Amino acid sequence: METYQALLLGMIQGLTEFLPVSSSGHLALGHYSFGITVPTLFFDISLHIGTLAAVAIVFFDSIKSMFLSIMRMMNTLIRFNIKDFKMYVQNDPDVRLAFLIIVGSIPTALLGLFLKQYVDAMFDSINFVGSMLLVTGTFLWMTRNINKNNETQTVAAQTSDSSLLGHKSSIKDTLGIKKDDVSEKMQDIQVEPDSCTADLNIIKFGYKQALLIGLCQGVAVLPGISRSGSTIVAGLFAGVERETAAKFSFLLSIPAILGAELLGIKDLMGSGVSPDITTTLWGAIIAFITGYAALKVLMRIVRKGKLHLFAPYCWILGTVAVIAGVL
Repeated sequence: METYQALLLGMIQGLTEFLPVSSSGHLALGHYSFGITVPTLFFDISLHIGTLAAVAIVFFDSIKSMFLSIMRMMNTLIRFNIKDFKMYVQNDPDVRLAFLIIVGSIPTALLGLFLKQYVDAMFDSINFVGSMLLVTGTFLWMTRNINKNNETQTVAAQTSDSSLLGHKSSIKDTLGIKKDDVSEKMQDIQVEPDSCTADLNIIKFGYKQALLIGLCQGVAVLPGISRSGSTIVAGLFAGVERETAAKFSFLLSIPAILGAELLGIKDLMGSGVSPDITTTLWGAIIAFITGYAALKVLMRIVRKGKLHLFAPYCWILGTVAVIAGVL
């Protein structure tokens, strides 16, 4: 692979990993256009690591907040029973978000492992990739008809500091914690007004919704089906607020990408391939830079409810791909 090809493919990966137009579909078309037929597993893994780093940086505060909340929970729940544990999950947005990600990751893993054996053949079929891009475009277009009353855009702005900190009081009251018992520990169990989960309507986010979104993420291993597009659209149709659906989609992608890359590394270790480190590194850096920018842009687009604007692009590219596959 030439350096310019690595740079272009890295740019394609970075832009399309987060924009709802299918990164796998674009990479397949990129390989087809460049005439690349040799295995590029190490290169593809490196590109995904680059975009994963972008997600980690953009949502670093959310990740940090979830981690700290879980650590505090484990520290305070030593005295509690399972019923109290459930109440904790119901009342602490950070802990609830973490468990919703775990719940959503289950169908993703199961479906992803099942489809993995078929993906390589689908990746080489331009007709299939084009067809799936047409499907992606159709689902994106359907979001324009979603009732805006279900998208409570002003939840964050209307949530006052007292109501946010009320989660802490709710946990105390529900669990029957005495003030002089673990007061110092419970002072840490609160949702700061400026935290990343403060603007998420996560307490109303149900496990069934997480399962549905995780299922769609599993289907998105098919080249041409957008992971970000399918998961955000699924969230919207399930009644999740726009920004919440988008943030959950990208946080849910972290364990999925990590799992896929670990499997890829396992396959790579037994392949005996000697990758071009320099070329691969350049591709990963470009994927990170463009991925970070694309993620920021998409969050603004989602907030405005303009996800359907990507539909025509998917239709056009999908049609061109199908025609090229036939000719």
